[in-house]
Amino acid sequence: MIIKNKESYYHQAINRLPVLFPLSCIFNIAWIISFSYVQIELSVLFILGLVFTLALICKQLLHIQEDGRWLLPLTFGLYTGWLFIATVVNISAALVKLDWNGFGLADEIWAAIILIVAVLLVIGVQLNIRNAVFPLPVAWAYFGIYQFLKALEGFGGQHGLLQVISLAGMTVLIASAAIQLYRNHFSLIPSLKNN
Repeated sequence: MIIKNKESYYHQAINRLPVLFPLSCIFNIAWIISFSYVQIELSVLFILGLVFTLALICKQLLHIQEDGRWLLPLTFGLYTGWLFIATVVNISAALVKLDWNGFGLADEIWAAIILIVAVLLVIGVQLNIRNAVFPLPVAWAYFGIYQFLKALEGFGGQHGLLQVISLAGMTVLIASAAIQLYRNHFSLIPSLKNN
């Protein structure tokens, strides 16, 4: 963005993100350090700050989007989606570290609840930021979960309920991305004239 700041589009992006982008960098640094030093509970706070800040950046991009511009919506949409699923994993890791008993529910039930709630949250965020690529990293993660559950090196086909939920979640997320792309008139985010 800095190299192309003479172009109106990138200049507007820089002007709209003077606090959010550096803040996302600070949260990212803090998350990496805290997670690397196994301060999992603390890292949850930083990754929540990071994903929230990135979602706000995606929302700000709606105010400057021009037809044919795809680089910023693509990169921030994919990164926010990846961080969203990383946040779910980070929170799960913190709960495991804290020996949370899940209110006595079986692990498979909690995993199913987490998978379903995550899909609903992704759709909720997507409706707000209107970025068509945002759900795709989460869909990819759901496919990875399905593959691991099915693989002999993973759970060897156990947990059939989680396999079904993973595939269904992946399908819903891909459909959500396609619907958003259609609503955006086949742009990653709606342009100002279609906004």
